[in-house]
Amino acid sequence: MIFVPKDHPKLFPWQEFTCQFQGLTTLTHQAMENYTKGETREMEMEPLFEVDQTSVDMKVNAGSKIRNLMGYAMNKVKNPSVKRVVWNGSGKAITKTVTCAEIMKRKIKGLHQITKLRNRRIEEFWEPNVEGLERLKVNRDIPAISILLSKDPLDASTPGYQAPGSFEEFWKSELQQQKPVKRKHKKYYTKKDMDTDDREDGWQEFQELLDFEVFLLDCKLLNDDMKKKQKQQENLKSAVTEKKDMEELMKRLQERIGHSPDLEIEHFENWAGTYSADVISCSPISKEDIQKVIAAANEEGVKLRCAGTSHSWAPVFSDDHQILMRLGKVRSDYGHGAKIRLSNRSRNEVDVMVGVTAGELRDFQVKNKLQLPTNVILDTMSMVGVISAGCHGVGRNAMSVSDYVIKMRVFDASGELRTYTPDSQAMFRAVIASFGCFGVVYDITLKMEPEIVVKTETLYYNLGEVFCYADKLKSLVENNWSTHIFWFPYNSLSVGDYNPKNDELWVRLTNKAPPSVDPEDWDFYTWRDTKDYISQSSLSAISPLMGELQSMVPYFNWVAFQSLKYVLYPSGEIHQEHAHSVHFRKHIDTTPVDSVEFIFDYDDDFDRLLQIIHVVVKRVDHYEEKDEYPLLALEMRFMAYSDAYLGSGVLGNPATGGSGHVICIEIISSPGSKEWDRFSKDVGLEWMSLGGVPHLAKHWDHLPGIYEHIQEPKTTHELNEFHI
Repeated sequence: MIFVPKDHPKLFPWQEFTCQFQGLTTLTHQAMENYTKGETREMEMEPLFEVDQTSVDMKVNAGSKIRNLMGYAMNKVKNPSVKRVVWNGSGKAITKTVTCAEIMKRKIKGLHQITKLRNRRIEEFWEPNVEGLERLKVNRDIPAISILLSKDPLDASTPGYQAPGSFEEFWKSELQQQKPVKRKHKKYYTKKDMDTDDREDGWQEFQELLDFEVFLLDCKLLNDDMKKKQKQQENLKSAVTEKKDMEELMKRLQERIGHSPDLEIEHFENWAGTYSADVISCSPISKEDIQKVIAAANEEGVKLRCAGTSHSWAPVFSDDHQILMRLGKVRSDYGHGAKIRLSNRSRNEVDVMVGVTAGELRDFQVKNKLQLPTNVILDTMSMVGVISAGCHGVGRNAMSVSDYVIKMRVFDASGELRTYTPDSQAMFRAVIASFGCFGVVYDITLKMEPEIVVKTETLYYNLGEVFCYADKLKSLVENNWSTHIFWFPYNSLSVGDYNPKNDELWVRLTNKAPPSVDPEDWDFYTWRDTKDYISQSSLSAISPLMGELQSMVPYFNWVAFQSLKYVLYPSGEIHQEHAHSVHFRKHIDTTPVDSVEFIFDYDDDFDRLLQIIHVVVKRVDHYEEKDEYPLLALEMRFMAYSDAYLGSGVLGNPATGGSGHVICIEIISSPGSKEWDRFSKDVGLEWMSLGGVPHLAKHWDHLPGIYEHIQEPKTTHELNEFHI
């Protein structure tokens, strides 16, 4: 360890400047503006220690890397003929020089040391920019250090000598003599404190040595830093190796597949940014392409998963080094290029191929005067993905979307295209919402109904009026065909204390309209589409800031809610085809969000339902008191149940003791919200204690104990049936 007095005239401050020009010893900033720096010379100096064939001369610069210096020096010193190492550095490289010497002393026990300090002269010449001025020469004297480490004994009478182990003995005696003292001083002097650019060095002030007024270089910190960087280097090498392995695997797969489809290495990320992986991706365009990829994956022993529009929050996609199959480009198998067809008009049966979006299916329904009783709001989601993930819509008597499937064709692990129908009921209940566990879904057949026109009402209620009175909530749910409730917190922004009860709720009610009513025309939807696009574009631009500027969330929600209430969806009623009513808002996918959703069989117990809702209301109020605003919105949808083993709403299935009705309640936040992880865990854990289960396509895997909760007897019957 190098002991350096605090008041050493040549080390603190780091540099001394002298100027030699016609007797002047200082130059003002204004004068120096008339000069441009020119030649720089380093004055030659005699070495402080003799260097011969048994010595290694190490020159340390400010930009040198410790790991490179140590690697070279340690390799040299392993040679038995090498007896001495001399470490030399000056200016900002002094601390790095000391570090290298200390690390070597700890790696090689028994080294003798001599340390010498001196100044090093640098001459700088400044050329005049103004006629009449003379050339300047500026002398800079900077401190320099040389440290000799020797395997053989050195002259102990030489100034700067340290015997092997002297530092440890010094510390032992000092620590035994002194009582523990509460530290009041800074532990570490940083780059800013020491006015040095050397980020690899750290300085520590030891309480025990304050009387000696010395600084000690904390080599443990530096050694830990080296280990950290070595670990990073190892990880980098590992990543390079893994990439090469993936490239070799991709090459073998491509050779087995042939020229189509092309494979490529892709860093995949889902829509919300909650899941990512390095995968081998492909986009087949035909049945044959799909079968070739499956066969190649089998032969190489590689797992394969599919991705539609990547809107799921759950980790249901490919893991690292697996195959990710994108099916949006698969060509039509129905003729005339169409990927949707009316397969049986009399029974209202519609075939839908992989790659078809919910919006494309909506347009088909309107054109053919048909309706699917329910669907998701996002019209950009893949219909096969919606069904495979057991997703749902809204409607008191509507089941999940997968429950309207009457046939599904799936490529199994051998590449065979299998057809599943309700003839094998147990198998069909498993396959229609299987998250891809049965293979690659090729197409589905949906059972639809004749089109109906509905009356959609937009209402705004005070939160305290609905969320505090069970009878009011019950009336909204049971007296309407579908009930959809949104709460955007902080929309009652005021100068006083915030009270969630003063907020307003956005409520959408849907009921069948009289037969004689005409629906809105296309001009209405064109104008609404324009408004949705403008509002979502604004939200997309602002949303990333919400995660960083949490204090702005209440103001943003207030402004957004005013726009919603008075511009986008003012109070009133409209008549529209049911398909348009389901997909009432477009361009939502331009603004990714994070989401946790739970499903409860509330068994018509609306007091219990209020308890479930108030888990969120109370948390929002509690977090707001700490100036934390993690929640962007709360969404509630009421539906019937699901017959699929993994479908949303299966908890309410009467066949297994359910009431026949469930509530799907969802909390939503902007990605990157600082307190979202803690907030969602707080809410999720309390919802778990109240008997809720997560929507398996949403974000739930971060909740503590969630896997054990899903396996509990009250929720696991359908899961066990799926396993069987």
